[in-house]
Amino acid sequence: MGFGLQMGGVGALATLGGDSTLSSAFGVTVGGRELGLFGTTGFFLSAEAFTPAVAALFLFQMMFMDAACTIPTGALAERWKFASFVLFGFAMSTVIYPVYAHWVWGGGWLSALGRNYGLGHGHVDFAGSSAVHLTGGVAALVGARLVGPRIGKFGPDGTPRGIPGHNLALAMTGTFVLAFGWFGFNAGSTLAATDLRTAIVAVNTMLSSAAGAFAATLHTWRGFGKPDPTWMCNGMLAGLVAITAPCAFVDAPSAVLIGGLAGVLVVKAATFVEETLRIDDPVGAIAVHGANGAWGILALGLFANGSYGEGLNGVPGGVRGLFYGDSGQFFAALIGIGANVYRYPTSSPDVTRITRSAPDWHSSCTKSARLARSKLPENPSPGPSVRVLATAPMADREWGIRPSFDEQSAPSDSQGFHGVCERIRAITGRFAERTPPPFSAGHGRRTGKSGDAHTD
Repeated sequence: MGFGLQMGGVGALATLGGDSTLSSAFGVTVGGRELGLFGTTGFFLSAEAFTPAVAALFLFQMMFMDAACTIPTGALAERWKFASFVLFGFAMSTVIYPVYAHWVWGGGWLSALGRNYGLGHGHVDFAGSSAVHLTGGVAALVGARLVGPRIGKFGPDGTPRGIPGHNLALAMTGTFVLAFGWFGFNAGSTLAATDLRTAIVAVNTMLSSAAGAFAATLHTWRGFGKPDPTWMCNGMLAGLVAITAPCAFVDAPSAVLIGGLAGVLVVKAATFVEETLRIDDPVGAIAVHGANGAWGILALGLFANGSYGEGLNGVPGGVRGLFYGDSGQFFAALIGIGANVYRYPTSSPDVTRITRSAPDWHSSCTKSARLARSKLPENPSPGPSVRVLATAPMADREWGIRPSFDEQSAPSDSQGFHGVCERIRAITGRFAERTPPPFSAGHGRRTGKSGDAHTD
């Protein structure tokens, strides 16, 4: 169903033999200009639409949809049940993601901003900074805010507490698996192995990811006193996300600059989300995908140099950004970001009702854990007084300490909050003697997130 909504009106597939099976879309006419809203063919890959070209496009686009759906799993980790994720994924894959992707890639109104209103080549997104990553990042932001933080994440005064990841090696391995797959993600978006631009896309992808990792490392080293491998991982992913939209349209120095700024942005955005918004995002998905998805689109509107994209979206000439003489391209990028950010929150109440229809949509191990959660104060004091890690400055932090609780702030019943603390002791006690190097948990002196080990 989602594929039909997304690509049902894309028109002839020039790189796949000119197949014009998917050529019907629903739209509205405003001021004599047709604005496409969603496709109307290709649903369920019916027999008349199931051509080799459509099958190839479906398989490729399915991977993009899957990435957008799984981005929120990192931000909502440990707090929702699998059944809730299944229901959320169904809503995301059939309606939320496909509609915006149609606006960008399926011939919709965002892609037509150029030919209808003279805004560059319309909203251009080569491989998904906005269609995939910003969509997933906004979903992660809304979902994490609705679900609430993990038990013990915030103190009574709203101060975030560090909850380090359990296995840094796995986080780094996952990061490099993602980085490897990104070359298919970006370079494959030419949809033609004979397009020589594939080489430039691949090199720009590599340069931006390296710059993002390096910049994040230097920034955290300077700001927090020690380098942090988890920030290096998130910096690399941030560079990859940011270059995904402009990778075919910028030169190598611009790719390095885009990635470097992404590496700094991911640190700033993650700390802002946690310390200012007080939203618990265990892996930094909101900062990696949301903030840097938006930055990637803006970067295209700034740095596109006109060397690629001749005739894209029905506009003659190559794609040029603000710094190369086309301010309209930058404004098209802003409109695309605004449409994405506004669209998802307006639909989130319906999605929330769907996911909450699953029994016990908050993930809780026992009845007493749910009881303890019900007794927690509201934000800005969303967490119980559980000192999973010390909150002293990093130089004085004692790693591997046992969790403890504040007797004065704990409920009196032994089956509620006390029971939670006892289980935390039992689970983490085996780590009490370990003394990992300072800063191995990431996010500076006051936080302590794991690396961005996404499953997308």
